[in-house]
Amino acid sequence: MTVEFFCRTADSCLPKSGSMNCKILFRNEYIIAAEKPQGFACEPMEKDPDCLIDEIRRELEPEAALCHRLDRNTGGIVLVGKDSSVAELIEQAQKDNRIRKTYAAVLVGNAFLRFGDGTRFVSLKAYHFKDSKLGMVYIYDQPRKLARQIETKVRPVCYDQAAGTTLCEVELVTGRTHQIRAHLAHLGYPVAGDGKYGRNAANKKLGYRYQALWAKRIEFEKKLAGKLGVPSVIESEPDFIKSRIKKN
Repeated sequence: MTVEFFCRTADSCLPKSGSMNCKILFRNEYIIAAEKPQGFACEPMEKDPDCLIDEIRRELEPEAALCHRLDRNTGGIVLVGKDSSVAELIEQAQKDNRIRKTYAAVLVGNAFLRFGDGTRFVSLKAYHFKDSKLGMVYIYDQPRKLARQIETKVRPVCYDQAAGTTLCEVELVTGRTHQIRAHLAHLGYPVAGDGKYGRNAANKKLGYRYQALWAKRIEFEKKLAGKLGVPSVIESEPDFIKSRIKKN
């Protein structure tokens, strides 16, 4: 797995001053693609003194606006518009399926047994209910009052027999709160290290600091990429895979 860095000029990936928690993968007059580390929030949170959007506004673009979000403990690529009008354009493009986002996830168990031989993505549908008071999501196999239909695509990549985990690629057709984590846990294959929807015994054994979920690739429709002046593909290597490689 490789990391691709796309920059128009030699200094376009550098902040104006100071240091940043996020890494800038691409930047032009319309859009910024930032690599958010795990444990760093996209937006202000009560327990966090800083966040990705505040950092980008402070160091790069005062009017920057998030095009989408990742959970605090999920890392990877986040798209940021130079202003709200660009962010709205990107948000609509995502709804129109003109932008394809792929995640890397380490799942507990042998996912090949449930999701096929890995030659293609398997589409999975269910119903999603968010309990805002509890901050939890519940998944159901059948329609239920106030639950919204979701679709998640999964492709197993490799099984680690010693750890009892499977590295998978995951794509979202719909984008609901905690969709990947809650949906896959509902199917019996929770994301490793997930303290909310995962298995505590497995998490303790595996030793992940954060949930093993990473937004690894964003692909733009060719016409949209040309309009925005962005590469058709931007990629980022998961921190939890890099750290495991170093240990081995």
